[in-house]
Amino acid sequence: MLRGWFDAFRVDGGPTLYSNANRTPVVEDIKNILIYVTFSTLFIAFLLIFPGIRKERFSTLITVTTSLVVGATILSLENDPTSYGRSIAPVISEVLGVKMLVVADGISGTVFKLLSFNKASGAGRSVT
Repeated sequence: MLRGWFDAFRVDGGPTLYSNANRTPVVEDIKNILIYVTFSTLFIAFLLIFPGIRKERFSTLITVTTSLVVGATILSLENDPTSYGRSIAPVISEVLGVKMLVVADGISGTVFKLLSFNKASGAGRSVT
């Protein structure tokens, strides 16, 4: 029997239990909270200093605000605990190689060699 607005699926006044095997609580990561607090503190400090700015007030406000928002967004997205599979690193499965041009001056003249290094085989080969 329902006693209030939010009593659906509750047993003896406890938290709501759904009939799903994947029950996960809603949590916020401590790193993200620290990022929010840090950038909020920097913005409040800027707002305290802001009345003393005499030239280009509007452009300074827009620049600092945009910089802080972009920085907080990037850091919070990088430290997001639910970012599974968002990285592109596992997608790259090609063979990476390095090509260098080696110039050697000898007594008999100049020798140009193009060295190609294949990461997959770990061996370098000389191409003239």
